[in-house]
Amino acid sequence: MNIDLNGMLSKVIENKGAILFDVFKEIGNDLGDNDAYISELYDLLPTEIQESTVIHDKLVNRYLYNFGRPLEIKGSSVHCFGNTQNNAVEHLYLAVRAAKENLTEKELVHYIKQVNNPEKHSDFLFEMRPILNVKKGVKIQYES
Repeated sequence: MNIDLNGMLSKVIENKGAILFDVFKEIGNDLGDNDAYISELYDLLPTEIQESTVIHDKLVNRYLYNFGRPLEIKGSSVHCFGNTQNNAVEHLYLAVRAAKENLTEKELVHYIKQVNNPEKHSDFLFEMRPILNVKKGVKIQYES
């Protein structure tokens, strides 16, 4: 039995040649952010992430960008490719937005530097999740 993997993948994953900034802008506009603020958030990102490959996962209708390292199982040659390096653009946008809105300038600079570490990139995204729905005005303490 011959399986056409490329045909199967093209039904699930689409590379429309999407640019990260365009997807960032779409997400920001959906959240009610203005274009200047969206650009300000985008400009915080390191070049390596700004230039990352963006694909559209048609199964969940989500844009993903490729940044990070595959999961490696110690003591073996096994590498698991997938969600450790294909992250949702929406999660990146929300994490950067939460950091910008809740951290001091010094904390933000430190935090954004960490996003460029492929081995800790997913940690960067996850760290901001708890404060995504916190009311404005609540004092946030960031432990660097």
